[in-house]
Amino acid sequence: MAFLKNVLQEPHYGYERDGKLYVPTVRELFREYASRVDFLSDRKNWWPFFSFFTTFILIIPVVLFFTIAFDWRYIFAGLAYSLWMNIHGTAYIHRYCSHHAFSFRNRFWLFLFRNLSIKVIMEEVFAISHYVHHRYPEDPGDPYNTKAGRLYCLLSDVNHQQIRKDLKEADYLRLARLMKDTGVRCNTFAQYQKWGSITHPGWAIFHYILNWGFWFAAFYLLGGLPLALGIFGTACGWGVSVRNFNFKSHGSGEDRRIPGRDFNQHSQAINIPLAGYTAGEWHSNHHLYPTSARCDFQPGQFDTAWMLIAGMAKLGIVTSYKDYREAFLRNYYVPYLKEMADGEHLPAA
Repeated sequence: MAFLKNVLQEPHYGYERDGKLYVPTVRELFREYASRVDFLSDRKNWWPFFSFFTTFILIIPVVLFFTIAFDWRYIFAGLAYSLWMNIHGTAYIHRYCSHHAFSFRNRFWLFLFRNLSIKVIMEEVFAISHYVHHRYPEDPGDPYNTKAGRLYCLLSDVNHQQIRKDLKEADYLRLARLMKDTGVRCNTFAQYQKWGSITHPGWAIFHYILNWGFWFAAFYLLGGLPLALGIFGTACGWGVSVRNFNFKSHGSGEDRRIPGRDFNQHSQAINIPLAGYTAGEWHSNHHLYPTSARCDFQPGQFDTAWMLIAGMAKLGIVTSYKDYREAFLRNYYVPYLKEMADGEHLPAA
């Protein structure tokens, strides 16, 4: 889709020079970051600022937990909750919002599932840029191109993932349609021209206040202030670590694909066991079949996010889903085993 080439706001340093990926300096990255979060000079910068602010403010419960409410039990509770955030984030933000891998029975179940975890990532921040990432992995224009370094990826939500502020109406409406099933109330074109986003700031702030308020109250009632602060501190750590995930899952900027494990030929995505077992993020598998609701394609793998989706399907909450495991086995894994049995070797990816 050539359309996706120009939907994101290009950073001042650009994506490429002389036809090659341009790797910005640390100074250039932070200068871009500072300009993007400056919503006082341009209100269309509201959501890069909001993305930064909602993660930064979660440092407060971290500090309060360790200074006034420390309890070892809630360290372990926080670690357990981070696993849930992994599973929920993969199922909702990644497979549902970005890839429409499954469908809910109605908007009530979508609303409920959307809020089954502390909200850390706005749908728009991830979904649109993720389409671009899949179209141009490791090429100039990939918003979290691992070949440009870890910091390039860590700062990408602000520096590279914002949609353009000058889209024509037809292009904006086309983008908004990609978000229509996520539960987000999309801006009209006139509202987009005012705010530079698909999401209206008023609805985003309202959603966060309700989500955070509900979960803080719930955890407070369950275990008092230590539990509430510990869990929200975990959300801060998760919000930072998830920004590092794509860097690691694409080989930290190098080609680390292993024959017989990583079959994707169009990117350097790799299957990392820890991410696979804890979040269902078998990333090489995912890049082969991005719209699949399950990614545990190979023997010895299991997919916790898929278990959640399949469980909801059995309960009637999810009415349809896409499962490409058999296609993977038929098109990649069985031919690989045959080649190995015949004494031949397939390419690394």
